[in-house]
Amino acid sequence: MLVLIADKFEQSGQDGLNAIGCKVSYQPELKDEKLVAAIQAHQPDVLVVRSTKVTEPMMAAGPIKLVVRAGAGFNTIDVAAASRRGIYVSNCPGKNSIAVAELVNACPIISWISSILPSRTRRASLSAMPSAR
Repeated sequence: MLVLIADKFEQSGQDGLNAIGCKVSYQPELKDEKLVAAIQAHQPDVLVVRSTKVTEPMMAAGPIKLVVRAGAGFNTIDVAAASRRGIYVSNCPGKNSIAVAELVNACPIISWISSILPSRTRRASLSAMPSAR
């Protein structure tokens, strides 16, 4: 099974695919017409992307059976076109959960800083003003 990875993808993921017997073609620079041409040339069974848009012409260019988004959601994949062509679409929910957790934990800190910063800035600017005598 040939897997075309057309976006940045961790080496450990590529190693895992190789370990289960997949042939991996890693070409993270492919976009638009170059991706269509690569699909025509390599005839992959699986297409893996992160933020690259996957359009109907890309799906029509080869025997793709599965499109995987290495991330949450399907907003970069033309799911209706995939459905018409009998192509399965999958994603990796939770893949970015650590980044989300970091953001959630940082929000109270950012909120606190933004609440005290205006008053501190005002006090600092008032204390820098010459006093009227």
